[in-house]
Amino acid sequence: MDKRLYDAAIRGDSAVLSQLLEEDPYLFDRTYLNCDDMFNLLHISAMLGHEDFAQAILQMNYSASSYDMCFARDRDGRNPVHLAAIHGKLNFLELIRHHDGLMQAALEKADGGGTVLHLCVKHNQLEALKLLLQIFIDGNFVGAKNEDGMNILHLALENNQNQVHSATLPY
Repeated sequence: MDKRLYDAAIRGDSAVLSQLLEEDPYLFDRTYLNCDDMFNLLHISAMLGHEDFAQAILQMNYSASSYDMCFARDRDGRNPVHLAAIHGKLNFLELIRHHDGLMQAALEKADGGGTVLHLCVKHNQLEALKLLLQIFIDGNFVGAKNEDGMNILHLALENNQNQVHSATLPY
């Protein structure tokens, strides 16, 4: 990944992102295509909670790369929405409401067959879970099972997280 672009992502600097793309309109595509382990700018934004930087990426129309970045998985099989949930980055998760690519990525199962909701429970991110339950009011999604046959309530019970039960009501 281009170091200047990487540094801008770490800082969440949308102005530098715009400047770099003005200098080289294909930098974004080359960066996406050359990411090691599919760890891209959107993954960085998700983990660090740089929602403005993520929004700038998602608004780019250089190619399908910004949409595709939503689905790219890191070496652990997690897409940017999964990472935002794991790290409790609520502002990033709010972007799901406004971007179809993120909405669809949120519905993708992670490695292990769990949903983004399973990841919230597994990583004790109750506020992220509550937000996602507001966004996804579909009982089928909430009741989805991982490859071990556990839904989020089973997982919460196994992890002694009693507060998850009240967060999932009325499901």
